[in-house]
Amino acid sequence: MGNVASVGLSIPEGKVGCYYCRFQQESLLEMATLESDINAPEYVVCFLGGSEKGLELFRLELDKYIQNLKINLDLEQKNLEACVSPYLRSWFEDAICPIQRVVQLFQDKLASLLHAALSYTPVEVKNADERTEKDISRFLAAASLQGLVQEGTMTSLCIAMTEEQHKSMVIDCSGSQPQLHNAGSNRFCEDWMQAFVNGAEGGNPFLFRQILENFKLKEDKQVLCYSLPRLSRTLTT
Repeated sequence: MGNVASVGLSIPEGKVGCYYCRFQQESLLEMATLESDINAPEYVVCFLGGSEKGLELFRLELDKYIQNLKINLDLEQKNLEACVSPYLRSWFEDAICPIQRVVQLFQDKLASLLHAALSYTPVEVKNADERTEKDISRFLAAASLQGLVQEGTMTSLCIAMTEEQHKSMVIDCSGSQPQLHNAGSNRFCEDWMQAFVNGAEGGNPFLFRQILENFKLKEDKQVLCYSLPRLSRTLTT
């Protein structure tokens, strides 16, 4: 698990966010445990960008990015420079920009994707390249309420939602714009989508994530009010 801090630079803008994480290679750490004369090397990775608050919003994604880096280090023992450098150079595109790319791809159809994430509707992606499929999966995970609502309430709410959502939403990416089948939406998701569209001109991935988190907090409050009558009916039946 990494940490996020604010770092001052000698530029007029002042400070930027810094995510940093210290780790050791698992394979070498195991060898060092078995043989006391071997010292497992330690590594420190730092990513600079945006503001402290901006990188804090992506800390889970960056932690996962470092985990994948550790896996690459364990697999590649000899030519670490050729293995690590390309991976580190793509950190911003891979960890920070997926939400922005999904917003730009779906545009006014984004409301249906948000609705699928909140209602835990299964989503099937067809004819998409690997990066687009991963971006959609990450967006759905980021937009869901998992971790915000208490586990018992979320489980019962998902059961109630599943009773209403019998079909998976299918996303066909064979054309220039994705085509959605069995898609749903509501007023809340339409308002949420509009906030993304209004912020699209700046093209700031940190702004898109902040919009995502702000609306999730609003939905978190609403879903508790929604779930109580639904849960009572679910439990009685």
